[in-house]
Amino acid sequence: MTKFVKAACFIMASLFLTIFTACCGAANNIPTSPGKTDSSSVLEASCRQDISGKGNLWAAKKLTLGYSQGYGAWSWGHALYMSIQEAAKDWNVNLEFYDAQGKQDLQIKQLRKFIAANVDVIGLYPCTTRGYEDILREMKAANIPVIIIDRKIDTVDDSLYSGFIASDFHGQGQKAAEWLMDFVVENGRTDEVIKIVELQGTIGSIPSEERSKGFRQGIQENSKLKIIDSAEGVFSRMKGQEIMEKFLKKRKKIHALYASNDFMALGALEAIEKAGLKPGKDIIIIGVDAEKEALEAIASGKMNCSIEYTPLLGPMLMESCIKITNGEVLDKKIYPIEKIIDRKNVQEELMKHTRYNY
Repeated sequence: MTKFVKAACFIMASLFLTIFTACCGAANNIPTSPGKTDSSSVLEASCRQDISGKGNLWAAKKLTLGYSQGYGAWSWGHALYMSIQEAAKDWNVNLEFYDAQGKQDLQIKQLRKFIAANVDVIGLYPCTTRGYEDILREMKAANIPVIIIDRKIDTVDDSLYSGFIASDFHGQGQKAAEWLMDFVVENGRTDEVIKIVELQGTIGSIPSEERSKGFRQGIQENSKLKIIDSAEGVFSRMKGQEIMEKFLKKRKKIHALYASNDFMALGALEAIEKAGLKPGKDIIIIGVDAEKEALEAIASGKMNCSIEYTPLLGPMLMESCIKITNGEVLDKKIYPIEKIIDRKNVQEELMKHTRYNY
């Protein structure tokens, strides 16, 4: 019996030594660039707390990211911050965060603090599109790479920032067109002229202009999809309802509505119901943004589709930070993968909204 116990203890000790050696025995072989990490070095890296990285992408040290967010006190902005905070932990990146509260002068002061602290990378969600040229030059002079988030900054010199992570508004419009064309085929309406009304956002704004262009270009593939009316809804639910009421009085038959955001689509939905019609059935409703209320309307059958405008950009930001540190040149425009959401996948998306509270 004593021999059996001793043998068991020896086996357990050997197993413990093997695991310990696997985690901590080769500290000098931590990978510092993508594509050079085998499974054993990933295991070694995962046991270290002094470097940043994940999977096959590692830096040579633990990075500090200074991140200033122009707006945080709204659901989309809050979800963006949560995503970045969560991703920083996941990638073992030290995150220094400031909320600029919509004040550009405050944000510029925050950026100067990052320069003084000599952070490795600066992430910037700007308060506005203009007025950052000088501070961008200061960050470049300090040799700190800058990644811009969501809102493009107007600058004559795009070498002042390393990359721009944001949604593809034009692509969102194209996805809306793609969904409508597929819907027509799936429902056997290919011989029918589909009369569409459009609610644009604020005329001149980039999201409105690009979402409209993308949709219009997309539907050109089907000559039977025709926009019969369009108006500016300024991204407002109330305005969307008001304009849709006018469309319904003006036009004898409307088959589909495309709105440049979900709030206008939801306002139009109310107008359709007041007119005694069934939204989602009598009139197809397509929006953009994948707002929670819109997804709930899709789940109930009152809306048909919404195109995702994701705030969950944290993993892309961390990946970009590691790549910059490793000497890689980022694409100037980095687009997330955004989904077409309809009744087939809406429950999955609602769960995501619940998790991030947006």
